[in-house]
Amino acid sequence: MSLLLQNACDTHVHVFDKQHFPLTTPRAYTPPDASVDELTDMLVKQGMSRVVLIQPSVYGTDNRCLLTAMTALSAAGQVTARGVAVVETRHCSEADILSLHAAGVRGLRINIKVNGQYQAEDYFAISRACKHLGWHLQVYTSMDMHMQLLDIYKQLDMPVVLDHFAGGTDDAVQLTQLFDCMRQYPIYVKLSAAYRLAPGFSAAELSQGFYAAAPTQVLWGTDWPHTGGGKRGDNKEPHHSEQIEPFRVVDNQQALDTVLQALGVENSMEAAQKLLVDNPAQLYDF
Repeated sequence: MSLLLQNACDTHVHVFDKQHFPLTTPRAYTPPDASVDELTDMLVKQGMSRVVLIQPSVYGTDNRCLLTAMTALSAAGQVTARGVAVVETRHCSEADILSLHAAGVRGLRINIKVNGQYQAEDYFAISRACKHLGWHLQVYTSMDMHMQLLDIYKQLDMPVVLDHFAGGTDDAVQLTQLFDCMRQYPIYVKLSAAYRLAPGFSAAELSQGFYAAAPTQVLWGTDWPHTGGGKRGDNKEPHHSEQIEPFRVVDNQQALDTVLQALGVENSMEAAQKLLVDNPAQLYDF
C-alpha cells in the first residue's frame, strides 16, 4: 500500500552509538550500532518526515545518544525529531526537565519489562515534574501489568502511552476494560512491534479494537532497528554479556500495511491521517 501523507510520523525508533556513548551495565542486551544516517534512510523510504526517538533500556538514564541524534536529525533537515527520555523519576530537577524540553523531548519512559515494577510515587513524581509542559508518560510492560496500573493512569494529570499494542492480549475482559479507559482518559496505544506479541495474538484485530475505542489515541511506530534478533525473548534479565545480539529482519512497510488494512484505510484515508499525522502531531507537539 503506497501512502504519501505530508508530515507522517514514526513514533518509536532507537539509535545506538557504542563508540561515543557506552552502554549501561548490567543491561538486557548488547545491540549493534544503528546510526542517524541509517535511521534517516529508513524514514525517507517509508515516507516519514517526522520521528520520535525513544530512550532504550541499554542507555539507562544517560540520554546523550538520544539528544545527539535529535540534534543531528534537525541539522540535516530531512526529518523533524522529538524524543522520549528516561530519568531518575524522583531526582530530576526542573532545570533538567526544561533542558530536555528545549532539546525536543516531550515525554518520559518507564520500562517495567526490563527494570521491574515501580512504586506509585514514581508515576506521580513524573506527573508533577513535567505535566505543565504538556508531556506524557510512556510505559512498556505486559497487559496484565497495565491492568494493575489503570487506577494510577486515571489519576495522572497527563497522557499515558502504552508501548507495543499495550503488551497484547486475547482476554476480552481486559480489552474491554482498557477500551473503556481509553474512551474516558488520555491513554494512547502504539500499534508497533507486532513481532513482540505472543504467538496467536492478532495485530490486525488489536489494531481494529484500539482504533474503534479511541481513534485519536492510536500511534504508529516501527520499533526500528528491531532489537531482539538473538531470540532470547523479550522479557530479558539484565546481564553482563558483551556479545552483540543482531537486529531482527523486519519488513516495516508490510507491518504498516497490516495495520492500515485492519483500520480500513483502503476505503478511507481518515484512519491513516489520524494514525500517522494528526495523533502524533498533537501528542508530540510537532
